Amino acid sequence: MTRIAVVDHGAGNLVSVTNALAKVGADVHLATNAAGLAGADGVVLPGVGHTGAAMRNLRAEGLVGPLLDLEVPLLGICVGLQLFFEGSDEDEEPCLGIMGGRVERLAHAPTLPHMGWNAVSFADEQLFSGLEESTPFYFVHSYAPNPTDPSVV
Repeated sequence: MTRIAVVDHGAGNLVSVTNALAKVGADVHLATNAAGLAGADGVVLPGVGHTGAAMRNLRAEGLVGPLLDLEVPLLGICVGLQLFFEGSDEDEEPCLGIMGGRVERLAHAPTLPHMGWNAVSFADEQLFSGLEESTPFYFVHSYAPNPTDPSVV
């Protein structure tokens, strides 16, 4: 059974993420400190909330270094993915810097947060295999990554 550590940084959709992983057969546990990452086959960095608060909590719990040193896959969801970048317009707190670039406030959304169903075009056929082009996805966000290297998209 795949062992997945879900990072609890104090602001996340932990119940939804852990329930979804358990439903597909993962052995899920919450990681509140570096020791909680040990032995994981993969790590999920979830998030709902504010990048600055999440980073301050990761630093306070000594999780930044261990997350950067992981030798297993790391999945960022929502704010968790935003933390992969160098920084965010949401706060001046430096983020993890796993990827170059910043998370920027949406410039051309009719309202913020942007909420609703949108058709999505797929840049990666393998990642979305089985879904039709223009499959609608639901979004609730005010920020979007602007990577230094567009090939990471």
